[in-house]
Amino acid sequence: MFARTLREADLSARPDSICAILHARAEEYGDKPYLKFITDGELLTYRMAADRSVNIARGFIAMGIPTGARLGFVLAGSVMHVLGWFASLQAGMVDVPINPDFQGEVLNHAIQKIEVSAILADAVGLEALSTASPEARAQIQLMVLPDALFDSLSAAGDLPQGIGRVVPLREVEAVGSASSVALPDIDPRVLASIRFSSGTTGLPKGVMMDHGHMLSNARKVGELLDVGEGETMYTCFPFHHVFSTVMGVLMTLCGGATMIVARKFSASGYWNDLRQHGVTRAHILDPLIPLLMKQPESPLDRQHNVVRMYTAAGYYPEFEQRFGVGIVAIYDMSELTVVMHFPDGEERRPGSCGKESGLFEIKIADEDGFALPDGAEGEIYVRPRYPNVMFLGYYNDAEQTVAAWRDLWFKTGDRARRDEEGYFYFLGRAGDRIRRRGVNISCEQIEKIASSHPAVLECAAIAVPSALGEDDIKLCIKLMPSVEVVHATLAEELLETLPRSLTVRYYEMLDELPKTHTEKVKRVALRQMGERGLTPETWDHEAGDYWRSAEAALELAGRASR
Repeated sequence: MFARTLREADLSARPDSICAILHARAEEYGDKPYLKFITDGELLTYRMAADRSVNIARGFIAMGIPTGARLGFVLAGSVMHVLGWFASLQAGMVDVPINPDFQGEVLNHAIQKIEVSAILADAVGLEALSTASPEARAQIQLMVLPDALFDSLSAAGDLPQGIGRVVPLREVEAVGSASSVALPDIDPRVLASIRFSSGTTGLPKGVMMDHGHMLSNARKVGELLDVGEGETMYTCFPFHHVFSTVMGVLMTLCGGATMIVARKFSASGYWNDLRQHGVTRAHILDPLIPLLMKQPESPLDRQHNVVRMYTAAGYYPEFEQRFGVGIVAIYDMSELTVVMHFPDGEERRPGSCGKESGLFEIKIADEDGFALPDGAEGEIYVRPRYPNVMFLGYYNDAEQTVAAWRDLWFKTGDRARRDEEGYFYFLGRAGDRIRRRGVNISCEQIEKIASSHPAVLECAAIAVPSALGEDDIKLCIKLMPSVEVVHATLAEELLETLPRSLTVRYYEMLDELPKTHTEKVKRVALRQMGERGLTPETWDHEAGDYWRSAEAALELAGRASR
């Protein structure tokens, strides 16, 4: 029987095939519910997932999509997405989930750089694809649509143009069901999936994964969450990211569990979903925890069956106490499997993301790649202790791939420090560091303190130019609904809670913070506002007035002199 957790697997052996596990679970569980899509009312059993994906895989091949082809997914989480993913794996193709929010140049980049030749899309995906260039659209030989959407567009004479062929999913499945074409033997060590990085800076990179990498991640997280056949997992995050698919759909498959899928996150509806559907395991993105904590307290807060939840590198005792759950905090990234976590029985410490997982060697390095002593802040470097626990490189991007390594160590781009007892403390992205008056400052530390203010729903700290050299700190804030507060008052109140070393000079209220699809704030977008992050709506608390550009200040001074 295939291993369900990484602890049960032989880490040095040839990795399993996801396809083989899918069919083993179908034999084992048959009509047991595998995935319940509560937004759309769709259900996928283990047997349906195996049988239908085989037919779709054969259909792709019979319709001329060759083994090794890049199969794009521009759609929301759905049965079609899962069936298409498992079909691509069995047909020896490469799945390429694309964020439906990608448009124009970024979407062209995703389609053309990754060499996508076939696409599965829904209504949201078609809207995004309408912004792609004619050249990118002409590259698509086959587009597959949900049956109802195809019928509607066909009746209206409004099927997508400039694409080789557009068909409903049922046609692919029917062609495959009638075909005797043989599916290829699958080597689990070759490229199977390309997942885009979050893209907080520049165009997103295509992270290349094989079966072994995806399975090691799914099994490790399943081990930490203790996911087995009696558990019910929950996700409400997009399927173009590993959070929902690899550490959700695939983790559930390995454990023989059931997974509840909601279309999107709702702060007011999150716990209602968990209660209503008997969820026992869930995950949450770190930026969303403050949003859940800002919801009004209720007698129902602890009335659920969730025992464990996992998130990224966070420590949230107040959240655990209020909702009665255990948080499994991990440090990982799309390129890697779990790098750090808190081992069972180990003391958890505020600000720490745990100790080594055992899968990687880890060092905290200076700018030249040399190891730093315990207590010093630097970049996280890793290298694997076992095969198949990290990615294969960035697709069609040798320069970025080579730049990611130094002396056979992978450079994560994240900053941290390690204490003498082996606990690591995540300090944010290297590009997000603020240096103020000779002190390196963590954006996350400022945000954590500022978000505790009752008027602040979300916030993001960025570095802006300082007349003294180095940086000043600007805090971009989204207020709680129906809250009105002036900049000066909020600034004074935050000065009472922020340490002197974290003094914020600039403030700006925004309706929304720009984010990636994984709810990470795009600080680079905030730094590009106005003049390097400073706009006429930016409150300069030190000057007691709104910021003015050099030209505006000179013009004002000229008028005053007259």
